[in-house]
Amino acid sequence: MLKTPGDTSGLDGKLGLTGVNPQFFGEFAPAGLTQIGGNIAYQNAQERIQSPVRDNALDEKVTLIRGSHQLKFGVEYRSSLSTEGDFLLAGGYFTFNNVATGSALAAMLLGWADIAEVQETEPLHARASTHALFAQDDWKVTPRLTLNLGVRWDIDTPRWEQMDRQNGFNETAINPVCNCPGVVTFAGQNGLGKYAHNWDWKDFGPRVGFAYRFGDTWVMRGGAAQLYIGQYDQATPTYAALGFQATTALTSPDNGLTPAAVLSKGLPPLLYPSPSQLTAGYGAVPPGATPTTAVDFFYPTGRKEGYLEQYNFNMQHQITRNLVAEIGYLATLGHHLSSKTPLTIDQVPPSLMGPGNAQINRPFPQFSNVSEDVPDIGNSSYNAMNVRLEKSWSHGLLFQANYTWSRLIDDLAARNELGGNTTDFQNVYDRAADRGLSGNSISHRMVLSTVYAVPAGAGRGFDARNRFMNGVIGGWSLGYIAVLQTGPPWGAVDLTNTTNSFSPAQRPNVVGNPNNLSSERSKAQQLAEWFNTSAFAVAAPYTFGDAGRTDGFGPGLISMDISILREFRIHESHTLEFRMEMLNFLNHANFANPNTSVGSPAFGQVTSLITGNQSRIIQFALHYKF
Repeated sequence: MLKTPGDTSGLDGKLGLTGVNPQFFGEFAPAGLTQIGGNIAYQNAQERIQSPVRDNALDEKVTLIRGSHQLKFGVEYRSSLSTEGDFLLAGGYFTFNNVATGSALAAMLLGWADIAEVQETEPLHARASTHALFAQDDWKVTPRLTLNLGVRWDIDTPRWEQMDRQNGFNETAINPVCNCPGVVTFAGQNGLGKYAHNWDWKDFGPRVGFAYRFGDTWVMRGGAAQLYIGQYDQATPTYAALGFQATTALTSPDNGLTPAAVLSKGLPPLLYPSPSQLTAGYGAVPPGATPTTAVDFFYPTGRKEGYLEQYNFNMQHQITRNLVAEIGYLATLGHHLSSKTPLTIDQVPPSLMGPGNAQINRPFPQFSNVSEDVPDIGNSSYNAMNVRLEKSWSHGLLFQANYTWSRLIDDLAARNELGGNTTDFQNVYDRAADRGLSGNSISHRMVLSTVYAVPAGAGRGFDARNRFMNGVIGGWSLGYIAVLQTGPPWGAVDLTNTTNSFSPAQRPNVVGNPNNLSSERSKAQQLAEWFNTSAFAVAAPYTFGDAGRTDGFGPGLISMDISILREFRIHESHTLEFRMEMLNFLNHANFANPNTSVGSPAFGQVTSLITGNQSRIIQFALHYKF
């Protein structure tokens, strides 16, 4: 049994909030302020409903050596099974903005919600499997040239649910409730199969590589490969469960001027639909009525599995017996990458944006939203030069220095980004405007590491020829690790979306150069205004701003650790090692990206450290080895 702060608290019931699971505590999120409450896990009022996730795997490989060829063949099979119930929004999720009252906090105190959602599901038995065949030949053509040739065929099954508790969506079928396009469909009904979408049978990934040795000190290497990365970027145990949930989804028709719900009056009763209700009109409302249902689904046709095209070429030179230098180029191009955020297909077209009731101008006004789960819409381009210098252990010293100069461009935010924008999309009808520097693009990165045995003591260069003196000056070693890198990109976004289009976000207009502030300013001045905040202006209502997804770079990172070691030989096979380590010995503060919400009082300010940043830590240890 897994408990969470909102679980079994009964706070919603004590508040008198109706239309929710009274055993939970809802999540209340006023715009620009810290939210309160919330349900932290997927579970019901008593326990999390999840059987252990099961993965079954079969992996068989065969290697044959025939003359100068080393042949490898293999087959792989994996199946995944998960049974889980989703109770994340059982206590309710409510957002409040400043459109009606001028203050999001005032709207919350009045219970004037612009979005009100409640949801819990029946147990879902999600299933998927993956299959692969591969063949590879490592061919030593000559003593100086080796080729690597191979191909891999990947086949991933689309997601399916064991009891057909999975919905889809038909964009063109006429809904009988509103006489307009857009019908919720259900697996196993009306001729539909059990799978969420089409199979992708053409996932062939070729591989080619080579290594060529010039003389005795130069080696040239290169290669290219196409790698398939799976149907989805994460597990999908509770997706597309509409019709098998108790759901309420209310959205203000005019961005908060009219409330989606007044909390003192409660929400509609939370009821599970019966099988007889799973018809073509499920969840829809007549034209002009307030919608109650948000639809999420996997796009049924034309889905492609995401893949990467990788290329590399490098030259390696052995300068001395123990010193090697290497320079190389690496490129990775991503296609059909999965989005971590569902993509709405129910945004008001830009030509219809304006004041008034925007709901009637949506492509599917009978629903509060229609969004595609894990859409395969992402593309990326990574190019890098890497320089490495490495000295292997000799004369008590080893070190490695690695420098990378790179650039990563994409049109989709990754699941975990160092920087970037707070939203993934602005206008779903203009995806080209989302292309820009990735939040994970680090232009310059240097990593240094070394270990040095101090050349003093018996057997270490300087020998005092005195047992006591050698015991004092001998056996010491020093270690050092440093990481230095430039900061990740940041992107500005308007705090309040005034497009009245149900778009994912609204970016500001650029009216100046955000990066023209002097670098000679003090650290305090830089943290107070990292970039020129006057370079941005809030976009006019019912319009999209012209700012890109990223507009500048945040603070860089400096991390340096040192260690001091001393060995005491007690007996031939017994050694006592003393260690003193200083993590972040410079006590350098590594700051996170600035606040990028235009309209926030903290806009442009750096107010926090990066996750994991720590003050100087000094630790001591003794290791006894025998």
